[in-house]
Amino acid sequence: MNEWTEEDKKWAKEVLTCRQIVSEINRFGVSSDQKIKIIELLSLELDDHEYSVVLAKKAREVLEKREKSTQETTKGRILV
Repeated sequence: MNEWTEEDKKWAKEVLTCRQIVSEINRFGVSSDQKIKIIELLSLELDDHEYSVVLAKKAREVLEKREKSTQETTKGRILV
């Protein structure tokens, strides 16, 4: 049986923390669009500017695409 190195243990603890944060966010009952917005906002907090810009841009693209799709789906409907 393989022993875990200290680096493996540190990595596992970090992943567990990330999963706990995601679980807590899900407990709020957030929608998919809200999750994407959270991803965008978190990406703006990254230390690596290049990654921050790329991830934030992609999240905005996804939100815009979803909004456009929703607008096309509801076009022509009569709201009562």
